Amino acid sequence: MEKRDDMNEKVEGVMQSLDGIKRADPGPWFFSRLSQRLGSNPRSPWFYIGAFLSRPSVAISGVMAVLILNLVLLLNQQSEVETASLPLNFSSENEYITASNSSYDYENLVQP
Repeated sequence: MEKRDDMNEKVEGVMQSLDGIKRADPGPWFFSRLSQRLGSNPRSPWFYIGAFLSRPSVAISGVMAVLILNLVLLLNQQSEVETASLPLNFSSENEYITASNSSYDYENLVQP
């Protein structure tokens, strides 16, 4: 029973704290200033561009287009790397390397 009395006291305390409450009033000329701001603010073209781009369908389509473009470029780059790494004539490359290494004389190096 003591809990119930304690709860009733808390409820009464809360209700008494609301005794002096009154409705909030806006400041003077609030509605006239609000209507003037809403009516006189012309929207710029950037507002319309932002509104169009922020639509979910446009945003998702844009993200998908960027991802597909990245995927195409990545696959294209990998195929170029594979073809560039294959030697056209392996024996001729070895001959040039041997020729350039043997023609340089390390022992009799003359410095200018």
